[in-house]
Parts: sequence; C-alpha cells; structure tokens
Amino acid sequence: MRDKLLKRKLNPFLLVTTVMVLAILAGLSVMYQQELGELVGTKDNLSTQLKDTEAELEQAQQNITRLRDTRDRLNSEISNLSTTLENVRESKNSEISGLEDDLQQARNERDSWRERFEETNSSLEQVKTERDELLFSLELVCSDLNESASSFEECEARGFS
Repeated sequence: MRDKLLKRKLNPFLLVTTVMVLAILAGLSVMYQQELGELVGTKDNLSTQLKDTEAELEQAQQNITRLRDTRDRLNSEISNLSTTLENVRESKNSEISGLEDDLQQARNERDSWRERFEETNSSLEQVKTERDELLFSLELVCSDLNESASSFEECEARGFS
C-alpha cells in the first residue's frame, strides 16, 4: 500500500513536473521556431545577396577581361602609332636635312651670281668710264680737227697751201 500511496503522491508531482517540462519545451519550441524562421529568412536573404554578389563578381570579372583586352589592343595601337610616328619623324628629318642642303646650295649659287653681277656691274662702270673718256677724247680730237680744218681752209683761202 505504501507503494500505491507513493505512486499516487508521486503521480501528481510527476504530472506537474511533466506538464511544466512540456510547457517549457513548448515555449522553447516556439522561441526556437521563431529564431529558426528568422535564421531561415536571414539565410535566404544571405543566399540571395550571395547570388547577387556572385553575379556582380562574374560581371566585374567579365568587365576586367574586356578592359584588359581593350587595354592590350590600345597598347598595341599606341605602339604601332609610335613606330609610325618615329618613321615619319625620321623621314621628315631626312627631308628637312635635304631641303637645308638644297637651301645652302641655292644660297651659295645666289652669292656666286651676286658676285658675278657685282663684277659685271663693276666692269660695266669701268667700260662706261672708258667710253666717256674716249668720247671726251674723240670730242677733243674732233674739235682739234675742226680747228685744224678751219685753219687749213683759211690757209687755202689765203693762198697758203
């Protein structure tokens, strides 16, 4: 009987304890379900953000690849243009050098022609001076001849021959 009594006395205690434990478990279950729901929501948000970030990363990697290709192409074009520019510069420098040589040659010819012109002018002036002297001498001779002719005619007219 004692056992029955003990069972009856323990049963309500056991029942209350069991109910309390079940209540606590139910409360914890509700709390954990809410936290689990929040964690699942957070996980879903983080998964979505991760997918978005991965998509952005993939896009960024594609942009980087495209930009590298563009950079390489532009560097190649710059190199080609630099080579072309250097070739043009060398060609133009060669042309300039040739033109400077031609200019110097033309100046030398001009100076030579100028000297010949000055020599010719000097000779011309000398010839003019000589001509003027000859004309003056000729006038004197003619004048002397005219005087002589007139004297000769006077002599003939006077009978002196």
